[in-house]
This record gives sequence, C-alpha cells and structure tokens, in this order.
Amino acid sequence: MATAEKAERTQNSVSSSQNASKLSFSLAQWSHLIAFAIIGLAVLWPLFLLGRWMLAQDYYQHFPLVICVALGLAIYRIRQNRFDFVGITNLRNLSWTMLALIACVGAYIVPSRWLASLAGIAVLFAVVDFAGGRKLRREMFGPIMLLMAIIPLPVRLDQQFVVGLQQLATRLASLWLDLVGVFHLTTGVQIQTAKEGYYVEDACSGIHSVFAALAVGCGYSVFRGYGFVRLFMIVLQMVLWVVIANALRVFLIVYLQDRVGVDLSSGLIHESLGAITFGVGVLLAISGDHFLRYFSPVAEKKLAAGGHDSEALPTVQFWLDRSLTGPILAGFFAAVLVSGIGVSLAFARPGSKGETPLSTAEMARLAPLELTKIRESDLPADIGEWRRLVFQTQDRTADNVFGGLVSHVWRYNNGARSVLISIDGAYDDWHDLAVCYQANGWHLEEVRPVGSDQINGFVSSDMLLSQEQLNHAQVIFGCVSPTHECVEPPPYFGNGLIALMKRFGTGIGDRPGFRGGVVQLQLMDQQPFSLSEAQQAENRRLYDDVLKHLHQNLLKSSQEGGE
Repeated sequence: MATAEKAERTQNSVSSSQNASKLSFSLAQWSHLIAFAIIGLAVLWPLFLLGRWMLAQDYYQHFPLVICVALGLAIYRIRQNRFDFVGITNLRNLSWTMLALIACVGAYIVPSRWLASLAGIAVLFAVVDFAGGRKLRREMFGPIMLLMAIIPLPVRLDQQFVVGLQQLATRLASLWLDLVGVFHLTTGVQIQTAKEGYYVEDACSGIHSVFAALAVGCGYSVFRGYGFVRLFMIVLQMVLWVVIANALRVFLIVYLQDRVGVDLSSGLIHESLGAITFGVGVLLAISGDHFLRYFSPVAEKKLAAGGHDSEALPTVQFWLDRSLTGPILAGFFAAVLVSGIGVSLAFARPGSKGETPLSTAEMARLAPLELTKIRESDLPADIGEWRRLVFQTQDRTADNVFGGLVSHVWRYNNGARSVLISIDGAYDDWHDLAVCYQANGWHLEEVRPVGSDQINGFVSSDMLLSQEQLNHAQVIFGCVSPTHECVEPPPYFGNGLIALMKRFGTGIGDRPGFRGGVVQLQLMDQQPFSLSEAQQAENRRLYDDVLKHLHQNLLKSSQEGGE
C-alpha cells in the first residue's frame, strides 16, 4: 500500500507541473487519451442500439433513470471534492484499456451489443483511473456500480430467467394455497382452481421487480458507502425478498378471488398490488441488512464524503501500479489500436445489427404466407397412413408463453396414435420452443438438430420432453424465413455451455437475419409412456412430408399471390 501510494504521489508531483499547461502531456499520456477517444467513439453506436433494444423490453425500461442517477452522483462527488489531473500511466490503467479494446473489437466482429456495454464500463474505469488515480477511483466506484447494475443479461439468459421466476412464483403460491386449504391444480406456470384459471405472465413472474431490485440494491449500497462484499449481500437480499413478495402477490390474487370474490388480477389495483409487494420486498431486504450490521458493523459515512469501507476497492498492488512511460508504450498502443481497427473493419458485419422490434401484427405482414387465411384444407386429408381429424385456430394474446399472433392446429391419427401439427407465427427470428415448453412444466430430456430428406438444406429441431411421470412427448419444429428459406437453430441450441461464446452474437437480437415474418412448423406427439425409436422415426417422416407440402403448396402459392 505504501509503495503504491508513494508511486502515485510521485506521479502527482510530476503531473502537477504539467497542469500549468493543459496540453503538456507526455507521449504515454497522449497514447492513453487517443486510445480512450477511439474506443469511446467506437462503442457509441452499438451502445445506442443496445439502449434502443432495452427500451423495447419491459423489464429494462428503468435504465435511463439509473444512468441519470449515476451521472448526478458522479457530478456531485466531483464538485464536493477537488481533483487535480494526474494522468496516470500504469499497468492497471493499461489492463482496463486493453479489456475495453478487446470487448469493443468483439462487439463488431461477433457482433454483440452486449460486449459494447462491457467495453463502455472498462473504458470508464480506465478514464477514471487515468484522470484521478486512487482518489478519483474510490469516488467513482458508486456511480460505475450503478451503471453495471443495468447491464442486461447476455445470451438470452433473461428469457430463461423469466421462465424460472414464473415457475418459482407458481410453486411458492401453490404451496401457500395448500397451507390455507384452497383446492387447486398447477401445470407449469398455470394455477387452476374450481372457479378460475390463472396464468403467471412474464410481468407476474417478478422479472420487472428483480431487475429494479438490482438497481435499488446498488443504489442503497452506494449511499451507505458499501464495498463489493456488502454490495453483493444487499443485492442478494433484495432479489430474494422481492421474489418472495412477488409470489405472495400471486397467492393473494388467487386466494382473494377464490374465497372473497375480489378480483385483483387486472387494472390499477393489480399494478398497485405489484408496487406494494415490491416495496415490502425492498424494506425486508433493508431490514436484513441492518440485522447483518449487528454482526459486522460499518462506520457511518456521509454521502458527500464519498467514503467506503475497507472492502470497497480491493487494493491489488505492486506490479499493477508500476508506472509506464516512453515511446515503447506509445508504440504498443499504436500497434494494438491499428490491429483492432483493421480486424473490426475486415470482419465486422454492420448489416447484422438488430433493429427496433416490430409488433406481432407487423411481423405477420412480412410472413411467407398469410397466417390469417389458413384453412383446414391447406394440409391434405391423408398423408401416408395418417388421417386428418380435427382443425382449429388459436389466436395468441401478448402474454401467451408460446408467442406469435396465431396458431393453426391439425390433428392426425394413425390407428391408436395421434399427433398435432401446427403452423405458428409470426416471430422475429428462430423461435425456441424449448423455453416455451419448459414454462409449461415440461422437462427437456434430449434435443438435436435433424436434417430433411425432402427439402435440401432444411434443418429442424427434435426434442424429447417429459412431464412428471406419466407424460412424455416428442416435438419436432422448424422455422421458415420471409424469403422461404430455413431459419436454422442457433449454434448454442442443444450444446449447453460448450458453445457459450457463439451465443453472444444472438444474445440480444444481434444475429443476422430478420426483423420479423418467421413462420414455424411444429409436430407434437404426446403419450403416457416414452416413445420408441420406431415411433420417433415415424414422426420425423410425417413431419418431413408436411414440410414438403408446405414448401410446394402454401409457400409457393403465397409467393405467386404476392407477385
């Protein structure tokens, strides 16, 4: 600690003489400033795209307020404390700059707007450390933590998070309903009582409350001057209590409707109940924090002082604080920046950046067939030994877990066997049915891509599912683009964490492709026992025959009609 601070004081004394002339930077300092400018300008556009995407997601729409709070806090602390420009050039600052550069290059090559958010945070750390050293770094710790709290989850983990929260809220509410004697059945994220059926929507899952709780927890920790460990503890408590409070909201809606006849499932009273339960969760988390302070007290500090406890910034010393000067550093920065710009220009795919999401109705107009005009006769009465029995059309609402605008369903029988075939849509890209079925209580046992023997190059997905002990199913599905081409499953589908890096490009709509108009063909065979290999193969042949009919008739006629 003493060695590092002595080195920093030495740099302060050297730089103080430079403060007389604002432009009297050393070669190493100029190298850092140029690097900051280039990286900062490079991440502006992907960050703008990221912000536009987040505004379209209900559970991220609070991020402009958090940015304003972080900016206001940073200005407040800078005005309250005098900072002399230091211009530190050490290994710590170089590490942050290199991390920002790597993330920035990755944002264009992958491409991934999510990586741009990492680049933005890294360059902020680098600029703060360069300009004010340890003192400014301590003061800006809070504002930067607030910004980190609004970074969205990568690789579509937020979708899986929503499903998990829906299932958790359903299970907790079901447990409490059992305790008070309300007879009900639960299936996935649905609760069915003797009088009503309730579906735990995305909003009711608590996803909005959880992401808001992350921001509130970080804000509370910054106000208290907490460090990393205490910040993590308060955020964990916020999330825990908010999730429990949200499950309590689901319980109250079902209980009061069943026992008292009071409907809290919609309207202003529903929104008010959500705000009240969120507030209760936050207060419980703060209460838990005060309880922990009995065991590990923290000295009170005023916000204006910008103080932090001893955990606030881990002080990695020695080689990270070693000063870097001279033309070697400038040459290194120049070589790395030129290489990064060259690689980005060579491999970047600017056309693959996502656009503002379209509404479901707008996406349906881009579909390769007219979804609202599909009839029972659009699929043949007989396909091999399979006979068409029933046809129905299901209009989808905005809160339906399967998404889309409409679903046309045919039932085909072959002796004692029965399968469902549906045409669903429209979607903005490849549609992950694994997430949808898991939200309805199914467990994914196996998933694999399957090629088509009828349509060259068409790749579909084959899933085996189970539900409790007496429900098993095989689901085969594929997606068709507005240009009548196959929308292949993304690289991560069915590969788990092995292809995690490949998912960054598709994490928040960055995958090259479509703004909408994707149609899905699906076959589902549900039985009380596991399907045999022969039955699975027979289902794949039936699916392939329907896919061929879809391409040769429906898509072709739609294309001719459009011409």
